[in-house]
Amino acid sequence: MTQRRICGRIAVAAMVAILGAAGLDALEAPGASAQTVTHTFKAVQCTAVVGGSTIAQTQDVTVTLSAPDHVTPGQTFTVTAPSATNVLPSSSNGLTITSYSKLSLSFQVHATTFNNGSIVNPGTATINGNPTPMTAAVGPSDTIVLGQPGPFPPGTLVTPDVSVQATAGAAGSGITLNALRLTTTVVLNGSITANVTCNIPQDTLVTIPVVTVNPPPTVDAGPDRSGNVNAPIALSGVVNDPFTTPIDTWTASDPACTFANPAAPATTVTCSKPGVFTATLSASDGVNPAVSDTTRVTVNQVVPLAVNAGGPVAGIVLHPITLHGVVSDPGRTPTIGWTIDGQGCTFTNAAAPVTTVTCPTVGTYIATLHADDGVSPPASDTAGVTVNPDLPPTMTAGPDVSGDTRAAIALSGAA
Repeated sequence: MTQRRICGRIAVAAMVAILGAAGLDALEAPGASAQTVTHTFKAVQCTAVVGGSTIAQTQDVTVTLSAPDHVTPGQTFTVTAPSATNVLPSSSNGLTITSYSKLSLSFQVHATTFNNGSIVNPGTATINGNPTPMTAAVGPSDTIVLGQPGPFPPGTLVTPDVSVQATAGAAGSGITLNALRLTTTVVLNGSITANVTCNIPQDTLVTIPVVTVNPPPTVDAGPDRSGNVNAPIALSGVVNDPFTTPIDTWTASDPACTFANPAAPATTVTCSKPGVFTATLSASDGVNPAVSDTTRVTVNQVVPLAVNAGGPVAGIVLHPITLHGVVSDPGRTPTIGWTIDGQGCTFTNAAAPVTTVTCPTVGTYIATLHADDGVSPPASDTAGVTVNPDLPPTMTAGPDVSGDTRAAIALSGAA
């Protein structure tokens, strides 16, 4: 009776582990049109083999599959098991889970086979941030098995993206996908081994019809357009597809241009700098290769950035000399800066157009005023700065004077 209770706990612990680790939640097929189905298998029969004894338990298993909503005869399509993060418990029912190994999840495809050698980037999983091998294999040809051999300790398991390809058959047929089984080996209390298998019912989760080829959509990006910097410019794109509803996308040749609605053929584009750019309208129906067309967008700078250093100035060595710079840039706030080729010369405020410069040495220098608004081309202008010597003052007391006692006598001194 005691052995039965212990085995039952082991089975429950192992099942919690494998089902917690079944984090390959979605099979995803890239394309414009996809179907996604989430299904919970109720009371899946799971068995744990412990020391020659078999313990049966039931556990709900939820699987999500995503695949194209249709394919064409001979079309190669991709099924992707995306990256997932799962926590593998370290204990269950009072028993310590020491390690996991041979952790796997399998899926099956009917009415076609997975293409041998078509698995892409099985990559490396991590457990608690440490690498652990990730396996992916086709075999038999209608099954893909994903897993981690281990052993590895309990913790956070992160699995990478894994994709596999299959090829559609004749028109009128249908391809189905379903999950098969979950398995793992769990070591408890450092010495007790439980091998767990959960066989998932063979219910069809996703059906992919194979249909005749539809003609691709037609795309017209519309006539060339022009406008001003930072102003919306209308685009008159048109997409036609009588068989499907394609996904429409606008892209620009420069990231300075953004679209009000990149998924709408008729929209506006706004560019933050002048130039001639290419706008491309693409449409994908999920069956045929994407179709695209381009239009040219010319963007003008209405008022260019203007810089005036204010002309030549002169002053005395070691005294502030005023610079009369002017920067004009309507609608924007440019970055402004003064530089000078005189060693030791300093500005009161080098970021202000009107400022003063003080030089420690007599001479003639060139001061340059720079401005950049990130939209227009950077601009600059120069002003000559003449620094004169500081001469000693000259003094005169004026001519001799005379006057009456107790009366004011004028003096004509000058400096």
